[in-house]
Amino acid sequence: MPFDAPTQAVMKRAYEEAVDQLSGQSVRLDETTRRAMARAILCMTRLGERDPETLMRYAAFKARTMLMGLDE
Repeated sequence: MPFDAPTQAVMKRAYEEAVDQLSGQSVRLDETTRRAMARAILCMTRLGERDPETLMRYAAFKARTMLMGLDE
């Protein structure tokens, strides 16, 4: 399912902000966690979410749950 350029920009911004937020909290993100964050944003976007703040928070939440071992 291709997304238009503005939607892709929102997704990219949300991902980058989530990484920045977690990096600011000294959280180290491995490749698996980064991919899970990207998939989380993709899934939420497919469901119709377009707010970058919501997407960013969901991606950061996904990363935290993976790092705590609650989600794999």
